[in-house]
Amino acid sequence: MPYPTGYSQAVTDLMTGRISLWFTTLGGALGNVQGNKVRALAVSGPTRAESLPDVPTLKEQGVAMDEESTWFAFFVPKGTPKEIVAKVNRDVERILATPDMKARGVTLGYRFVGGPPEKLTAFLKAEIAKWAEVAKNADLVAR
Repeated sequence: MPYPTGYSQAVTDLMTGRISLWFTTLGGALGNVQGNKVRALAVSGPTRAESLPDVPTLKEQGVAMDEESTWFAFFVPKGTPKEIVAKVNRDVERILATPDMKARGVTLGYRFVGGPPEKLTAFLKAEIAKWAEVAKNADLVAR
């Protein structure tokens, strides 16, 4: 059976039984889960999602995965002055800490995690190394 190529096709295929399992972002599926149109079996990440507290993590179900599977970050052009980077970071941290944004994160199924640029740099280096090893072990090559 072919894999659906977009969210709307995938959710349609899942609800009609054409496919029986689908991995997606929580934010994309949350409305259908809360509307009892599809069932969430597990969430990735180190803790249960606030928006679906009764859905266990993959790790709780015996799958050795306790990291987030999707993430977003703010980037600026190389060479952006450090004071501009610091201001953007402060502004984003301030916004993420507001009650409205915290509530919006729960509504969307996201975990907002801020921090200094160095934290993102360390995370990116670790991700690149991890996925390079996965690609190497799978004999994948860049084209």
